[in-house]
Amino acid sequence: MLLKIKRVLGFIDANLEAKITVEQLAEFARVSRSHLCYLFKVETGVAPIQYIKRVRIEKARDLLGQTNLSIKEIRSRVGLVDRSHFTREFKEAFGVTPSEYRNQLYELPGSDYNK
Repeated sequence: MLLKIKRVLGFIDANLEAKITVEQLAEFARVSRSHLCYLFKVETGVAPIQYIKRVRIEKARDLLGQTNLSIKEIRSRVGLVDRSHFTREFKEAFGVTPSEYRNQLYELPGSDYNK
């Protein structure tokens, strides 16, 4: 993978809670917006904004399963503060709402949540 794109991926991971624009990423990588989009898609298979959305939702899922943070706090930590938008994106990705996902974890036999 290109070093520029690796650096951009690291920037995204380190700044999930903040608003991230393609323009910021291009500036960070020191390339034009269009060139960043081209390189990013070649290297990852998706556009930068799609990648950011996916990483945020996956991180939210991880936090739901690994912490006792409120859903509101999780939304904040992954940069998706709008409740309805977050719920819609999560359900689109995993087939259940964040609350339903966490409730399913409570129901799993042997889960730490059952103790």
